[in-house]
Amino acid sequence: MILKAETEIVSSQKLTNAQEQLILFPSYFKDGVFDGEKFDRDTKEVAQYMCLVLRHKPSIIGAKVDEHGWMNTKDLLVGLRDKGFKFIGKAELKKIVERDTKTRFSFGGEEEEIIRANYGHSIPIDLEYEPVEPPLVLYHGSCSKYHEDIQKLGLLQKDRNYVHLTDDITTAIDVGDRHRGGFTDIYYIKAKEMFRDGLQFYVANGVWLTKSVPTKYFFDYAVTDPSRYTNKVPRYIGNKKYIGNNFEGILDEDYNLITNKKENG
Repeated sequence: MILKAETEIVSSQKLTNAQEQLILFPSYFKDGVFDGEKFDRDTKEVAQYMCLVLRHKPSIIGAKVDEHGWMNTKDLLVGLRDKGFKFIGKAELKKIVERDTKTRFSFGGEEEEIIRANYGHSIPIDLEYEPVEPPLVLYHGSCSKYHEDIQKLGLLQKDRNYVHLTDDITTAIDVGDRHRGGFTDIYYIKAKEMFRDGLQFYVANGVWLTKSVPTKYFFDYAVTDPSRYTNKVPRYIGNKKYIGNNFEGILDEDYNLITNKKENG
């Protein structure tokens, strides 16, 4: 945990970013370079516990979130220390939020005195996101053990407030790979058609949210199991250009594939 005196040194002097980092995180510097990978490893469990608290069970640390999901930052820090994360202070917490590649957390207030999870909640809150028109295609990564249910019921929010989608195929694959018990499945969603039919979408730090995806809005599907899908996973580059299944082409606004041509080889 950062000592108060160290924080005062940083706030009272005009330091370069590197100098500031060296004062605040001396144990994470090697040969004058901040070791971000070591920091991420050491704080991975902290970030996971923050998700549990801010998304699902704020009461587990004796704290509360308001109707928009915000928690007092001091309350979270006290809860983290009581859990055993004694080394976490405000500076470490800010670094966790800053370095989180999934953009799961945000600070609020002029002095970052409140914090919340950006998405993934199971508790009823209003994140105050405005509806946004989605791109032509969005993706959802899942696991093959859920395939039969998904084909029958579509994508459901289950114990969360929204279904999570992405406009990046690599992210969808990464999400699917986290599931155990089967191969990764990728569902291709007619997002713009859903929007035209009156279904709402929101964006939370790059994650697309919607209440559900009925099966009629699936327009393609791929699995990473080579025995079930031998061609490369289709990708909608810029949500327009389709590549895979030995052809490529352009999708129009009605999801018709045009200008087909064979791939080389």
